[in-house]
Amino acid sequence: MITKLQKKIVQLSLLSAIVALLLVACGGAPTAEPEAAIEEEPAIEEAAEELEAETEEMVDADDADSDDMAMAEDINVFFQMPTANAIVPPTFTVEMGALGVAVDPAGEILENSGHMHILVDTDFIPAGEVIPNDEQHLHFGDASTSTELTLSPGSHTLRLQLANGAHIALDGDQYRDEIVITVSENAAAQSVRFASPLTGATVPPTFNINMAAAGLIVEPAGEITELGGHMHILVNTDFIPAGDVIPSDEQHLHYGKAQLDTELTLEPGEHTLRLQFANGAHIALEGDQYRDEIVINVAEDAAAQSVSFVAPLDGSEVSETFTVNMTAAGLFVEGAGAVLRGTGGHMHILINTDFIEPGSVVPSDEQHLHFGGGQTSAEITLPEGEHTLRLQMANGAHLALEGDQYRDEITITVGDEY
Repeated sequence: MITKLQKKIVQLSLLSAIVALLLVACGGAPTAEPEAAIEEEPAIEEAAEELEAETEEMVDADDADSDDMAMAEDINVFFQMPTANAIVPPTFTVEMGALGVAVDPAGEILENSGHMHILVDTDFIPAGEVIPNDEQHLHFGDASTSTELTLSPGSHTLRLQLANGAHIALDGDQYRDEIVITVSENAAAQSVRFASPLTGATVPPTFNINMAAAGLIVEPAGEITELGGHMHILVNTDFIPAGDVIPSDEQHLHYGKAQLDTELTLEPGEHTLRLQFANGAHIALEGDQYRDEIVINVAEDAAAQSVSFVAPLDGSEVSETFTVNMTAAGLFVEGAGAVLRGTGGHMHILINTDFIEPGSVVPSDEQHLHFGGGQTSAEITLPEGEHTLRLQMANGAHLALEGDQYRDEITITVGDEY
């Protein structure tokens, strides 16, 4: 994009060239009216001076615009805890953060200042409008950046929005943040996990990994803080003992900039990935809450997004009561609820019945089993004989999603001898 300043520089260069040519013409060749030519020179000089003055104004204006842009880039409000895609208990702690902007109590309107608001399962308030105060719009006018929330089980969207002292929403994405979480009755207060892919998934050689944390603050390496640390992915190697420094090599991948998303490239075959949380000095922390582990299969022809049965396998023979394990790659398995997004949803097993049309609600009956808590494992009892099981992902409102990546199908045989 060409700025106003750049345009003026071009104009000034052209004018300077014209002036030079005229001066050469006046001095190097006789004219019929030398007096007129001489009179034109002050006019040219005056125009040049005016253009130079305009250019200086443009420099000042562009500098101011650059300062504003730099300030906007330096400002950031964000959820520190939990992270996106975390699984949390019904009552959990939320920590908010701000960079480049002061967090002050509501009341007086101050420059580069405001206070926090958490919006629960509702959209951001447009800039310039007052943020309401109700059960979906939580105000922190005392300048607090920590709170405790209690939400119903299921998926929820939390939005963080900064407003000025009069509760008027500020303009710009730098004053907003958004995360999706799943509330589960049996969730631990603290945990780290692979949000995608899940164990048992089949992925292409180059694939995305998403990590999440609850009850912990994911922050850059360096300073050691009470709840803080950063992620490490261990590829086909054991966890590092608590208290030891996690090495940095091709099997021990460090995310010391507080990254939660990354791209890996692995050879085809089975791989074990271990997620380990360490403090600012890369020292492994003690406890299962700081670890997660998945086994994945890498295949050249695998899709970037998929849901699938892990067990039983297609064509298997099983006992009347058996366990079904499900998985997903490139998608987030989350509880049913307020979150409606194409990159996530929850599982349904359809027994001896067809897939539900995209956009239609998956019914709930003995042939349509719902796993709205985000479960990926279930125990099923079926009579002897051959059965077709279909796996279908739907969004938070149980609406079937469109695309083969949201479906899988197997045929099994139930026998009393198994």
